[in-house]
Parts: sequence; structure tokens; C-alpha cells
Amino acid sequence: MDGLEYLDSLGMFTMKPGLLRIRALLRRLGDPQDCVPSILVSGTNGKGSTVHIARDVLKELGVSTLLYTSPHLISVTERISVNGQEIDEGKLSGYLGRVMEADGELFSKGEGASYFEAITAAAFLCGRERNVDMLISEVGMGGRYDATNVLEPRAVGITSISLDHTEELGGDVASIAGEKMGIMRPSTPCVIGPILGTDGEGIWALRKIIDMCSENGSPLIAIVKDENIETVRSAMKGKALPDHRIIRARCSTSSGGTSVDVLVEGGGDEENSIPLLELMDSILPGSFHVPLLGRHQGWNLLGGITLALLALPAAQAHKKVREGELGSLGELVDGGVPGLDLLNDAAEVRNVIQRGVENTRIPGRLELRNYSRGKMIIDGSHNMEAAAGLAAFLREVFPGRSAHFLIAMMKDKSPAEYTSMLRGLEGEIFLTSIPGNRSMDMMKLLNGAVSGFDGDSTIHIRRDVEKAVKAWSRAAEADGLGVSCGTFYLYDQITRSLKDRS
Repeated sequence: MDGLEYLDSLGMFTMKPGLLRIRALLRRLGDPQDCVPSILVSGTNGKGSTVHIARDVLKELGVSTLLYTSPHLISVTERISVNGQEIDEGKLSGYLGRVMEADGELFSKGEGASYFEAITAAAFLCGRERNVDMLISEVGMGGRYDATNVLEPRAVGITSISLDHTEELGGDVASIAGEKMGIMRPSTPCVIGPILGTDGEGIWALRKIIDMCSENGSPLIAIVKDENIETVRSAMKGKALPDHRIIRARCSTSSGGTSVDVLVEGGGDEENSIPLLELMDSILPGSFHVPLLGRHQGWNLLGGITLALLALPAAQAHKKVREGELGSLGELVDGGVPGLDLLNDAAEVRNVIQRGVENTRIPGRLELRNYSRGKMIIDGSHNMEAAAGLAAFLREVFPGRSAHFLIAMMKDKSPAEYTSMLRGLEGEIFLTSIPGNRSMDMMKLLNGAVSGFDGDSTIHIRRDVEKAVKAWSRAAEADGLGVSCGTFYLYDQITRSLKDRS
């Protein structure tokens, strides 16, 4: 069988926690993950948007990149892109064929790589052989035991921490935070999003991250909402951080994208102050805009920009070595900061960043499509935090409007908690399931929706997803607004159906 057939044979939803297999597999392949500097991002929500933004900023700064994301919406080739171009199916099959060969040499049948481990190895192979200057990866699930955590990143990000994948990661925020924090490294800058929730667990997670950065000697950049600024300042007070910044983000959103106004405060003592963070003091303050919808994208925007700037010196050093300037090799090995002269003109750097993020497009994340008879929003949100972001967007951009919802969920999610975030926004509700054994039982989804929407809504059950999409789109066209949500795995069916109806 070829590489793609091998990948399919592993079963996309089969999980095998632990790093022993992926380390052995990569060692047999020559440890390609060690050949390219990297960025690694974990988080419950927002990591996909963050890594896309980091990629687009670095691309505009002249850096060649490989972006590795999951899940895919239609084709597995979406998971790997080089300089913004999705990998060719034949090339991917070739990389997977080499992974298959190594897998067969190392492991007996049934004991080898999982689907995610195999495609992760293929992505790292691609990065080495395409000779990119930065590998940007999001974590698949959790962090500590995720296959991507074999990387030794030049900067890490933790976008958010909330309840999701509780069967695998633990049933409370503290347990989940511990898994997400597993990607942190000594002396490696860490960027965190606005992880504070409304309870003490979010504050606990913040303090644990600060403590780990202090113990590791890692610079910390915290992106915060205005209402949390005092809490973050207090948590950082007296900590032995080598350097830190608090980035205050004031976000607004519309149907045309999200804007953010940025203020920066903080810093290390004179002896430990980091030049790159000092340059950010002049680059980041001001305004940026990204054509992604929802206030939460403002935080992801700043996370992506900051990670790109932190990783830029390593990428520049790698590029110089690749081009034969071997004098940069020492700086690359030692974590030096060559290429900082690129950032001396703060206004020009801001312009470059803005040009980069104006190109950012991410299907399935509050994706708004305009049709002659209405608007359709396709959103892959599937947990409470993400549902709250969807609800906030609908209230801000479509005030007073009811939306017809199409909802499917995977069986490990909480439908009552999810739909409770959307209460008061609903018109008619259409529940369906997706093919496969991970789809939620329809009665569990129905009971959750009745509880979450408080029992007053009109709910239709359509087990056949194609029939559900047609019924939902007819209702949405009649009233002008439809929202599909609950899982990314509705995307393919919806886009094909809407294309046929447009």
C-alpha cells in the first residue's frame, strides 16, 4: 500500500498516548525535528489561529515556514503547508511511505505508530527536506504526551486553558493546565493568552505558569484583558522572571474582522533585560487588524505576532547558515539573536506585520459566508469557552437577531454546557450526527440541547447529515442567518451542500 493508504489504515481517531513510539520513529528517520528551529503552541482554544498568524507574520518578514495543524476539514493535505501552500498529495504520500517503512522496521503489527504520530513524523520530514527556516506546530491534544512535544521550540505559546477532552486530560482546569504546560522548556520564552476564567482555577493555572517560568529562567509574555490586568500584575509581583511583558489587548470585532489596540508594560532588571523584548516595547504598541471574526481573535493575533518576533532570530540564523554564512552557526546553537537589525524601524515592522496578517484566512473558525438570501456562519467550536466566543460575536455583530443552529458533536463533549452558552440566540435548532463511532448519540445530544437551551426552542432531529444541512439551510435562508457549530467534522458536508445551493 502507498503512504496515504497506510495512514488511513491507522484509524484517525485511534489514540496512543506517550512519546516513546514517536521518538523511536523519528530517530529511525534521522531526527528531522531537530534540523529546523520551531514554535510550539498548546491551548484549549485559539492555537490554530495563533499558529496561522505566526506563519503569516514570518512569511512577510522573509522567513520560509512549514505549518503543521490539525484536524483537517476536507483533505489530510491541509495539515501541512510550506510557505502557505498546502502539501501535494503525492509528496505527502511519499513522506508517509518512509514513515511506514520505519514503523514496520521498529514495531510489530498493532504496536506501531498512531495516525497522529505518523503524520507528525511526515510533517517533520517535510520540514527538513524542504529546508524551511521555521517549523510552526500546534499541539494535537494536551501537550505533555502529544507527539509534537518532541520538538525543542525557540518559543512556546499557551493560548487558553478550559475544560475539553476531559476523558484524556483530566476533569478539572488544574489537570488540563498541567498537560498544556508540558510543552514549556528551560530558558525558552513563553507566551500565554488570557487564560483567566471566572473562578480560582484560572488564577491557579496562571500562577503555576509564572512559577515554572521563574524556575526555568524563561521570559514570560502575558496577553491580558483590561479587567484582568491587576490580577496578572499581582501574580507576577516578586517572581524571579528573567524578563516579562504584560500586553494589554482591547479588542473589537465586526463582520469585516477584528481590531486590537495594544499597550505594553513590564520588563526585567537591567542585568537580565532581553534585547528582543525591549524591541517589542516599540513594535507592539498601536493598532492591528486581522480579517478573522470574534474578539478572541484579537488575543490570538497578539499571540501569533509575539511568537513570530520571538522566533525570528533563530529563523534568520538558520537561513544564514543554509545560505552558507557559517559564522551564524554559533549564534543559532547558542540561542543568539542575529538579525535584530531587521526590527530597528518599529513603524516599518508594524507595517510588515499588518501586511502579513491581512492575508490570514482560516476555514471553519467563525467563517462568514454571504449568500443572496442570507448569511451562513460555519464554526468548529465544540466546548464552553469557544461557544462563549461564538455567542459574544453573534450578540456584537448581529444584535437582536435569532440564528438557526445546526449542531453535531463528538461523544466526549458536553452538549448541555455547550448549548447553554448559546441560549437566547436561537431560532430553530437542527441536530444531526456525523459518520463514525465518535459521533455523539442523538438522544444524548437532544437531552443536552433541551437542557442547554432551556426547553423552549423548536428542535428538529435529522440523523442523516445531508438532510439536516438542507433543512437547516432552508430555514436560515428564510430568516437570513444560520450558524453551524459543535464540531469541525460538519465542514465538508456543509460546504458541499451550500455550494450546490448557491
